[in-house]
Amino acid sequence: MMILTDCDGVLVNWIKIYNEWMEEEGYHKLNSSYELHERYGLPEEESDKYIRHFNMSAEIEHLPPHKDAIKYVRKLHEEHGATFHCITALGRNKRSHVLREKNLKNLFGPTAFSKIDCVARGKHKRPVLEKYRDTEAIWVEDSIKTALMGYELGLTTFLMNHEYNINEDIPDGIIRVNSWKDIYETIFG
Repeated sequence: MMILTDCDGVLVNWIKIYNEWMEEEGYHKLNSSYELHERYGLPEEESDKYIRHFNMSAEIEHLPPHKDAIKYVRKLHEEHGATFHCITALGRNKRSHVLREKNLKNLFGPTAFSKIDCVARGKHKRPVLEKYRDTEAIWVEDSIKTALMGYELGLTTFLMNHEYNINEDIPDGIIRVNSWKDIYETIFG
């Protein structure tokens, strides 16, 4: 079983640590928007600089897991043979890629991820997802826009609920979940 998964907001709690980091920088969250420039009331270009800086920091190696991700990702991998392919919009910085890989291996073990693709922020994950078109692969995402990409490619798509996406409409074929336990129970009933 191949499980394609986003990282931030799905495997790790990036936003919690980013919010804390922004507080240290003197910025306070104004709302719960998915778009971080809106969340902090910053021009988009300035917000992008903060995100790039954060993504190149040592914080990326030490992000905490998202909810129950450790238990169920490991269970899916160790007990059911699932292999994970992480597709994350972390940016182009190679050092960040190394830190992301270390973080995932520390949390989920050295063999759960067969591949980790770090795509540029703002670039589509579609070229990577396209390789799995009409397969039995599973796609787990927290961005509605990117979840739709996987769904349109015929992937079994799960959308991880968050305050920024819970009130958005999605097609009936995308499965909303609150945790990895929900994903596990959907797959194995």
